[in-house]
Amino acid sequence: QLGCVFYLSCGCACVVLAYKEKISSAQLGLVLLYANQLQRALMDYLMGLASLETNFVSVERIAEYSRLEKEEEIFEERCSQDVQLEEHTPNYWPSEGRISIKNVRMRYL
Repeated sequence: QLGCVFYLSCGCACVVLAYKEKISSAQLGLVLLYANQLQRALMDYLMGLASLETNFVSVERIAEYSRLEKEEEIFEERCSQDVQLEEHTPNYWPSEGRISIKNVRMRYL
């Protein structure tokens, strides 16, 4: 992860600087403390961006649903098609929307 690499590079730089006596051990501890806090803040920032991206999915869905064709228009089209289909329907086609099942035995295994 990027935060771990950042923290490791700060630690290595501090060790090198402390070895060359450019910074004191108190400054080394302070730099590592701030690097840890900065790494945590970077992680929180990235988590917030990921959460924002997932929340935008709902916005995209609402925009997509608002562009859909209205049901009234679809219903009117289908009704006009049904009238045309009724003229060409064969005689054996069922006239009611009913299903009847008689003398059926079932068993669950």
